[in-house]
Amino acid sequence: SRTWVDTNPHKNNNMTMTTTILLHSATRRILLLLMAFLPLLMVTTEARTSSTTRKLRHRRRATLAGGYRKVSLHDADNADRRAEFQHAANFVLQSLIRGGKNDNDNTDDTVANPPPAYDFWTNNNDLLSDNKDHISIQPVRVYEQVVAGLNLNMVVAVYDSVVANSNPNQNVNGNENSAAPTSQLSPQNCLGAFAVSVYDRFGQSYEITHWAKETTCETALAIWQQGGEDDA
Repeated sequence: SRTWVDTNPHKNNNMTMTTTILLHSATRRILLLLMAFLPLLMVTTEARTSSTTRKLRHRRRATLAGGYRKVSLHDADNADRRAEFQHAANFVLQSLIRGGKNDNDNTDDTVANPPPAYDFWTNNNDLLSDNKDHISIQPVRVYEQVVAGLNLNMVVAVYDSVVANSNPNQNVNGNENSAAPTSQLSPQNCLGAFAVSVYDRFGQSYEITHWAKETTCETALAIWQQGGEDDA
């Protein structure tokens, strides 16, 4: 038997051209479909992104401008914030020493918002009266609320800076805590602690809005070692 082979080159060329045209046509249709659906896809994606962004912004505003937010005092990124809180705490200490009077208030008039008679202050009256320059203060926990400035709810510890802390990174149990920033506060030099609320006008001025309850040095030290995260 004999096998027949079509050797007509024109016919083969026509088949190749037809295949190429069909492929081009199919590709063009796919591209047209993609072009038709692409705007819809972009709109849907943008809508989802906008919705997510709005939710995140809403949550952030609710956290910052609405309620109070606890600030981690051991976070390395919060070094500048710790300095801000320290300035506010220094104002609290000076107000405590002056009995609530302002720097330029030399009158004997009744102070509108005097500090309470904290036990630790009364018990160490001689030390505090004769060695005011030795007394320091440290925030151990801070809640902040963003308003036209900052509302700060703080727990602060008062200590005698002359009594050195032999290991600034040592916690109340004597264990190393490398996460804690350097602190001079220790069980040996802590005099007392209390909660206080301060209004911070962008670091330009401060106002004590509420003198709150006294707490123990043990509690303050425990809070500090948790980076201000403990609810003790």
